[in-house]
Amino acid sequence: MVLVTDVTETERYREETERLVAQVERMAAANRELLAANDALTGAAIRHHDLDPARASADEHAGILQQEYRSRHRQKRRRDGHGEGSGMSAGRTDRPWPTPSRPGVMAMQWHDLLFMHWPLPVSVLRPLIPPGLTLDTFDGCAWIGVVPFTMAGVHARYLPPLPGTSTFPELNVRTYVTTEGKAGVYFFSLDAANPLAVRAARLGFRLPYYDADMSASRSGLTVAYTSTRTHHGAPPVAFAARYRPTGPVSRSADGSIDAWLTERYCLYSAAGKQAVWRADIDHTRWPLQPAEAEIACNTMVDPLRLVLPDTPPVLHFARQLDVMAWRPRVVDAAV
Repeated sequence: MVLVTDVTETERYREETERLVAQVERMAAANRELLAANDALTGAAIRHHDLDPARASADEHAGILQQEYRSRHRQKRRRDGHGEGSGMSAGRTDRPWPTPSRPGVMAMQWHDLLFMHWPLPVSVLRPLIPPGLTLDTFDGCAWIGVVPFTMAGVHARYLPPLPGTSTFPELNVRTYVTTEGKAGVYFFSLDAANPLAVRAARLGFRLPYYDADMSASRSGLTVAYTSTRTHHGAPPVAFAARYRPTGPVSRSADGSIDAWLTERYCLYSAAGKQAVWRADIDHTRWPLQPAEAEIACNTMVDPLRLVLPDTPPVLHFARQLDVMAWRPRVVDAAV
C-alpha cells in the first residue's frame, strides 16, 4: 500500500511539473513578443532623443527607457484618477545607502500587507542564521515576523505584467540581519499561490519559496486571509486571519521600533553554509497604519521549532507600496 501511494504521488508530481513546463513555454513565447515590442520602443526612444543607435551605450538605453516608462506610468495614473502619492517617483526613498548603479530587474506592488512581529531572545534565533550574517536587534531583542499580503503587477522591468500570473497572495516568515553595514531581511520561508513565481524566485533570487493554496479578499477595511502549504516534500504549515487598519496613515520616525521593523532595503539569502547573497529593493517610506488582527491559525514557525510569545504581536498595516528589486549578488561582490 505504501508503494502504491508513493508511485501515485510521484506520478501526480510529474504531471504537475509537465503542466508547469508547458505554461513556462507559453510564457516564453509571450515574452518574445513583448521583447520585440520593447526593441521597437527602444528604437523610437533613441530616435526621439537623437542618439546614434550604433553608439548609444546600454546605460543610455536603460536611462531612456526608464524615462519613457515613468512618463507612461504617470500618464496612466492620471488617466485612472490617481495622484502622484503612491509610486516610487512620488518622493525620496529614505534609503540608508544608494541604489545599485545597474538597473533593477523586477517591479511589483504589495497590497493589504500586515506586519506581525514578536520579540525573541537572541540565543533562540542566532542558531538559525547563516554564519555570514549578524542577527540584528532592537533594544537587545531579536524579532521574528509573519507577513501576509498580496503581490500585484509583478513584471520584469520595462515589460508589462503577464495576465494571470502577476497577482497572487504571498506570506513570509522573516527576521532581521546585517552585514557590511547594510541591515536587511532574512527569510525563513515565503509561501505563494503562484507555482511559476515560486520556481522563478527560487532560481533567480535564491529564496526559500513554497507552493501554497491561498486566498486573500477584502470587504470594506477588513482583509480575510488563509494559506495552507502544498509544496511537495515541505513541512506542512497553515495560516488564517482577519485583519484591518484602525487609524490614519503615518510615516515611521527614525530610530523608532516602527522604522526598525519595516524600513529595510535589501533581502539576504544563503546558499548552503558558504555564499551569502544580497538583493537590493527600493520603495518610498512605508505608509503605515495601526492595525488589529484576529488570528485563527498560525503554524508558520513550527518548522523552525520556535514558540511565539503569549504577548500580542506588534501590528502594522500598509494598503499599498510600489517596489523595485535588483538581481541578487554575492555579498562581497555586491555594488
